[in-house]
Amino acid sequence: MTYAEKLRDPRWQRKRLEIFERDDWRCCSCHRTDKNIQVHHAVYARRDPWEYPNELLQTLCEDCHQERQEITDKAVDALRIALMHLPTVRMGQVAQDICAAAMERITQ
Repeated sequence: MTYAEKLRDPRWQRKRLEIFERDDWRCCSCHRTDKNIQVHHAVYARRDPWEYPNELLQTLCEDCHQERQEITDKAVDALRIALMHLPTVRMGQVAQDICAAAMERITQ
């Protein structure tokens, strides 16, 4: 199944509506309600779009979604550069620590 097909899957459509309703049908960044809204995945893993926990999904307007993705891409590149000289074992520990701290903040 292609990603486009997965986005048409009823399981994703239900999850998408659930996120829109939770976020009151407004962009979580600019808070506008008059723009096209989308569900943003804070992280991407090798799973189907509907399998992500709700805490990792948020409603964004098309403009904020694009801007968020561009900023995230730049941040990931900067992090990769910052970590490129660490030994792999140490880099793995740093990544686990960052993920654990982020998940703790999300679930509070």
